[in-house]
Amino acid sequence: MKKKIDIVYYPSFKNYIIFSDNIKFFHKIIDNVYQAPLFPKKNKSINLIFFKNLFKSNIIFKLFLFWISIGFNLLSNKSIAKECKKLKIKHKKINSISEIKLRKNQCLIASVSEIIPEKFLLRSKNILTPHEGQIPEWRGSALYVHYMISKFKYARSTLFFTGKKLDTPREINCKSKLIKIKNNTVIDLWYKLIYGSKENVFSFFNDYLYKNNIKKIKIKINKKYKIFTFPNSKDFQDLKKNKVKFFSLDNIKKLILFNE
Repeated sequence: MKKKIDIVYYPSFKNYIIFSDNIKFFHKIIDNVYQAPLFPKKNKSINLIFFKNLFKSNIIFKLFLFWISIGFNLLSNKSIAKECKKLKIKHKKINSISEIKLRKNQCLIASVSEIIPEKFLLRSKNILTPHEGQIPEWRGSALYVHYMISKFKYARSTLFFTGKKLDTPREINCKSKLIKIKNNTVIDLWYKLIYGSKENVFSFFNDYLYKNNIKKIKIKINKKYKIFTFPNSKDFQDLKKNKVKFFSLDNIKKLILFNE
């Protein structure tokens, strides 16, 4: 009998987009869904580096992040927990990913804000992370902003097998279709990259269910690749130089209504 897949996520609009439809399509092969904390913890305490980077970021970015996380959780009637309840999938809130009793070589898709514990990585080589950039070149956070101030013409999302360091994979599972960067607002690109992650997760489930296949593509990590973090005032100045808007009126309407 095919082993079932577990999911662990933090509650946000982003993860709702990535997982809600995939849970509906593939509920027969999903065993447990875990809800981890929104704010990352480090050694059972608050991760100060996360909040330091967030504090230094631009106010517009802070408001956007607040809205798609805390705003979504407080004001939206949508949630992964509700989808699980409808489909009779086990859904459990946890304080940390380390509370999960991981089975040997268990398939676990993890979209969380804390580093995957090393003991997990020793127990299973089938822990996957959806990522809003092309691994290994684009690692870190808020890549939808950094793509827009780069000289790159295309962006894409990646689903990879988690390694010991931040966004450093064991292997790649799949990459989304190329997304044109030009003529997008930052929020346009955010949506497209999140949808790319949704498609990648769909592809993984589909291959696993119908082909009994888990694709693993080896890659080389170049140590020169930069790790990006939350955008600061200079990054927003660069957006302005490149004549890139952070959002449009249509973007605001969609975000207010949490429309996919």
